[in-house]
Amino acid sequence: IYERMEVPHTFDGYPPPAPPPTKKMDIFKAEDYKLVDYKAAQAPEKLTTDYEDLIQYLTASLGSDLAKVRSVFAWLSSQNVLSTQFPKVVKENTPQAFLKRIKYDRTLYSDFFALLCSKGAGYEIGQHELKVTNRWNAVHVQGAWRLVNVPWALVKTDGLEEDKTWIVVEQCGEACLPRAESKKEVLQDMDEFWFLTDPEDFNCFCFARERRWQLMPEPWTAEVYHGMPKFAQDYFTSDWELLSEYKSVLKADKGRCQIRFAHPAN
Repeated sequence: IYERMEVPHTFDGYPPPAPPPTKKMDIFKAEDYKLVDYKAAQAPEKLTTDYEDLIQYLTASLGSDLAKVRSVFAWLSSQNVLSTQFPKVVKENTPQAFLKRIKYDRTLYSDFFALLCSKGAGYEIGQHELKVTNRWNAVHVQGAWRLVNVPWALVKTDGLEEDKTWIVVEQCGEACLPRAESKKEVLQDMDEFWFLTDPEDFNCFCFARERRWQLMPEPWTAEVYHGMPKFAQDYFTSDWELLSEYKSVLKADKGRCQIRFAHPAN
């Protein structure tokens, strides 16, 4: 059962949603925020017992709203919730309590991200603000609305619990050591694609029924969304361009169907 937090749908004092005037690449380069990411990932675990202490650590030394949002995003991305062993009893209304709810599917990452950013911003005009839409967020940074999908940004893979060296367990068909299953843990990384994603790319994956929050000059209808080709995420970072019709179904001509792409290198 989800426990939805009391996070406002929108906050007063902010401009209405509108397409951002620039691309993500014009305002954000991940390499410029390496120190912000590093500090956020190194936040002491004890800070998860108090919102004020955590937000102070993540944002106090940062001057821009974008840097603050990035710090919150980086910290949340570094929390390996599924592998964390939480105490049986945790203090309510704390970051630790929220993380524990996420682990057991009792609340959403988007709610937690909104809550953290709102506590850091203080709802003042010109600072960052969140609008929760199901499982993703819109943030107002540097004078424009941008899209963030926190749960999709958390890349999870299975890995060995600790570094193992190779040893001989079998020789000439005979077992030298008893076989044992390798212990695994969930490794977590951050997918940059889902931080401040350009709306024209984001909307190929996530459809906001409240059309103004698509942040598109010409918002899509449900029919347009479902009629789009199924793009892989790598398409939008590859510089390839689809020249054929933007349709999920193409009609073959005499049993053949041509799909054309272009690339700047060709």
